[in-house]
Amino acid sequence: MADLAEEITSLFEQGASAPKERARETFARLRAELSAGRVRAAEPDPSSPTGWRVNVWVKQGILLGLRWGDIVEDEVLVGGNCGVYEGAIIKRRAVLAAGTIVTGSTPLYDLVNGVVIKPEPGQPVVVPEAAVVVPGARAVTAGKGPEWGLSVATPVIVKYRDEKTDARTELEAWIR
Repeated sequence: MADLAEEITSLFEQGASAPKERARETFARLRAELSAGRVRAAEPDPSSPTGWRVNVWVKQGILLGLRWGDIVEDEVLVGGNCGVYEGAIIKRRAVLAAGTIVTGSTPLYDLVNGVVIKPEPGQPVVVPEAAVVVPGARAVTAGKGPEWGLSVATPVIVKYRDEKTDARTELEAWIR
């Protein structure tokens, strides 16, 4: 793992001048190692006051993936407690409200245009440019779902960015 750690540290230190494809390949290696459990973001450390030691290079690798990945494009606002998972692309200027979860297999309900956005086989689900997405729910129609009144979480597009939205995201940028 030392070679992966060194590669990530080097790319991270290069910042925006790091080679995009090399950064993506390195991040893919990191993701595979994390998924396999061979690398951890933090490890038990009895000598630490908290009992844990953070692997800073892993954190840098995750940030590298965010910097050079296509999951999330430029000028996107991602609220707290959101989840953007594999198989999802968030286009430029989209806004994900707090608690919104977007996955490659969850339909996205576009109330503005009256359509349900689903990925084509082998393709990601795409949150459109400037979409404002909030957490929502849809009824379970199979099995005991209707009888029990169950629903499942789903992302919902409630509007597309306008001047009012831009003013709020501007405030968010100033807070950071």
